[in-house]
Amino acid sequence: EELHGQAWARVEPVFKKAREESAARYRQLAGTGRTTSDVKEAVLAAHHGRIDVLFVAVGVQIWGGFDPEKDKVYMHEPPEPGDEDLLDLTAIQTLINGGTVYAILPEEVPDHALLAALMRY
Repeated sequence: EELHGQAWARVEPVFKKAREESAARYRQLAGTGRTTSDVKEAVLAAHHGRIDVLFVAVGVQIWGGFDPEKDKVYMHEPPEPGDEDLLDLTAIQTLINGGTVYAILPEEVPDHALLAALMRY
């Protein structure tokens, strides 16, 4: 535990700086088509490997599903049998496709949304 605390004290500033630089890049590119805070758009972008950096709110769920054959996202409120958390799905697909994911408090997500994605293209 002590070793973990010492190590974290050294690496935390590095992680925080990278997250802040990514958030600044998100704000700089907002409105250019290279960012989104729309959940459906982000799910599709993550599936197609377009997300470079994803900010996602922890402790929040958006229920629905994704049909890769139809390239269609479904959202439901309340959750229905067979639904999955679309925020988790987006984060997982972003990681699978080599992107970076920052799971942060909802109030820290750019655009005050539940997710914010910075696109590769």
